[in-house]
Amino acid sequence: MFEPNIEKMRKNKDLQGIIQASTNKLQRIRYEAAIALGDFIEPSAVEALSILLSDEDWGVLHNSAKSLERIGIVAYPGLLKATQNKYKKIQLLAIDAFRNNCDKRATDRLIELLGNKDSDIQVAAINALGEIRDEKAIEPLKELFGNVRLRTWAARAIIKIGGMQCFQLIIDAILTEKDSGGGGVYMALPDFGPQAVNPIIDAILAHEDDWRFISLVVLKLTSILEIHHISKDSINPRVLPWIYAFEKNREEMIKLGDSAAKPLLVILEQAKDSSDRDFATGLLEKLSK
Repeated sequence: MFEPNIEKMRKNKDLQGIIQASTNKLQRIRYEAAIALGDFIEPSAVEALSILLSDEDWGVLHNSAKSLERIGIVAYPGLLKATQNKYKKIQLLAIDAFRNNCDKRATDRLIELLGNKDSDIQVAAINALGEIRDEKAIEPLKELFGNVRLRTWAARAIIKIGGMQCFQLIIDAILTEKDSGGGGVYMALPDFGPQAVNPIIDAILAHEDDWRFISLVVLKLTSILEIHHISKDSINPRVLPWIYAFEKNREEMIKLGDSAAKPLLVILEQAKDSSDRDFATGLLEKLSK
């Protein structure tokens, strides 16, 4: 029996012939056709690949999803179907394609996937929403702040979408999250970049009675300073006692004199770590002499 020559069809750009071959009874023909269809940025190719997403053979399924990814934005209908596939890898390929294409048509489906039971699917959907940057995704992402495994990913996506307009939203989330075990919203602060230095300092100075908040935010403030080569000498000096207290920099704290007392008293009252309290106690005794 005559078998279709897929390679020859590809060279001749015979889309209709490849579409016909994609329905062949032989697995190896469908397998090759699924790859070849990715050469064509055409709705008819997308339709044929969408049909192949129901194939019983894993190789055909995988090739179909990869071809839809290659086709790009024109492949939206097929990629949408792929997100409903029973195989997680096929779903992830489709989600990654949406992310790479920055296709806002996918926003609603990706928001639905935030509720998926599989954390890999959830993280992929979060990252895709961050790249697509549709503001309608901010509120659904915000709802993930209560999920220990997902909240840092969600915060990073929100920052990509809204930039500094979402700064206060992130600060409020850090203030209200009950713990930071497993990572927290604060981990995303460096994603704001150097433009966040002064707003972060303002937030620290506005919450000087909350050592948990300060310790988390100062940690990321110092990361931003280091990453962007910003000298501590160039920032608001009022925040230096909090930075040096967090770093347990005894020498610099002594240089600050009386202004070092407030952070030390807050640490003494609120810090859970005994080494932090011991540091504060010893330094307060030194400063009182």
